[in-house]
Amino acid sequence: MNNLLNKLLNQAIVFFKEEGAPFKMTPSGIEEPIWVIPKEKYREIVQTEKLQDGEVIYSVDEILFLAKLQDEQVKQIHLVKKKFNGIIVETEKGPKVRKETK
Repeated sequence: MNNLLNKLLNQAIVFFKEEGAPFKMTPSGIEEPIWVIPKEKYREIVQTEKLQDGEVIYSVDEILFLAKLQDEQVKQIHLVKKKFNGIIVETEKGPKVRKETK
């Protein structure tokens, strides 16, 4: 990817994290609806007001992490995240999903 495009994408991500609103999408590869939230403060709002059965919430940081992985890895992580209502964390041994705590 060229340098200018990288800069534009990074600026768009920063803007979304600061000013964006949660949105719902169905990414190819996962083939089911997910919610993307710009800040953790939106997680409870989406969970209580918008989330339907089977839908999963992802933070911007989780999406950026998944973007570095192969499609099959993304599918596997999504299934675990969905089953355990977890949050993706990076570890020395690779990605893990930990149970969300309040």
